[in-house]
Amino acid sequence: MTTPIDNVPPHLLNQYKDDLVNMFFFAGAGISRSSSMPDVQIMLSCTADVFLPDDITRRHRKKVLYLQPEIIYEAIIRITGSRECLHLWQALHPGTQQIYGLECIPNIAHNFIVTHAAHHNVPIFTTNFDTMFEQAATSLGYEPKVYLPSDAPPNLAKANTGNKQVAICKIHGSICDETGRYTPERLLTTITEISSINVPWLEMIARLMEKKYICFVGYSGRDIDMFPEIKRFSSTLRHIKGNSGIYWINKFEKDPADGMSKECDAIRIEGVYPSDVFVKLAPSLLIPKRCGATSRSLRLRCLMF
Repeated sequence: MTTPIDNVPPHLLNQYKDDLVNMFFFAGAGISRSSSMPDVQIMLSCTADVFLPDDITRRHRKKVLYLQPEIIYEAIIRITGSRECLHLWQALHPGTQQIYGLECIPNIAHNFIVTHAAHHNVPIFTTNFDTMFEQAATSLGYEPKVYLPSDAPPNLAKANTGNKQVAICKIHGSICDETGRYTPERLLTTITEISSINVPWLEMIARLMEKKYICFVGYSGRDIDMFPEIKRFSSTLRHIKGNSGIYWINKFEKDPADGMSKECDAIRIEGVYPSDVFVKLAPSLLIPKRCGATSRSLRLRCLMF
């Protein structure tokens, strides 16, 4: 029997491996699913159970949940006059998981991306609220440095001494503040909030894209603050590089990411999870199937480093 990764053309995997040295990652919630993190659709469904009228039909409920999440939260927050609906997101907080005896730990994708960022001195960009990247960095012996939307972006000209610090740029906020406290007021969850263009961060991404490939993993491309601008950058760079400068690893056909990756003419690795690609290219990333937290003594020794 063949695995999905065996269906990816070998020349494409080889090209991807060659380009890894000049790459940085932009991750969405999809990469945290195998860490047992509730995804956006689960959170929206729970939110609907609490805040939608009891007599709403199943058909209308389905239509509501099909909307972009930020539209739904914008409506609920305006109608209720509070951000109470965001308290359900506390399920992503490590403290909440500990209270209920749950264990959500970083998986192969988190570990790979963190190790890659540390070795090549590039930031990680993510729309995720969870702390999987931070936990992966700590477990691998690196110091996670979190940048929130209100922060100035990392200084790319400053060398990462000893490759010990990993910059994690959380595009839409984090479930934790600097002290580890749950902070729903710092999450960007409405259309109004994400329609404000973060110019310094976009300028940093544009500078990175001039010299490196951007690789989207577990990302839908549905946000309105980042992806449209990144797509515009890629269109400009195509005349210089000869391609879009974008890689996109996507498992599912005909989902939002499938359409977005075609729109920006990305180099597409289709039908596989990011972790499948990372394990194929770096067998030393093989971690026990519980997938994730590793001891400090265990360091990833990836073939491309």
